[in-house]
Amino acid sequence: MDLTMELLILKSGERYMHVKPEGGHLGGIEKASVYPMQKLPEVKQLIRDLSRQGFQDISIWKLILTEMPLEDET
Repeated sequence: MDLTMELLILKSGERYMHVKPEGGHLGGIEKASVYPMQKLPEVKQLIRDLSRQGFQDISIWKLILTEMPLEDET
């Protein structure tokens, strides 16, 4: 049975936001911070905080993941 999850991520242009207690960093999706959908109000506040740190054009995106067993192709 497949499982689908929806998570929130932050992007600036084509780069993803990685958020740490000391501030944000832009990078690839492998370092992106992810948040559950119910954290939307906190994520909106996080955008305001990051804007004050100098980050611009940050937007919230929905990341949709599907979890399923890997079929052995050998």
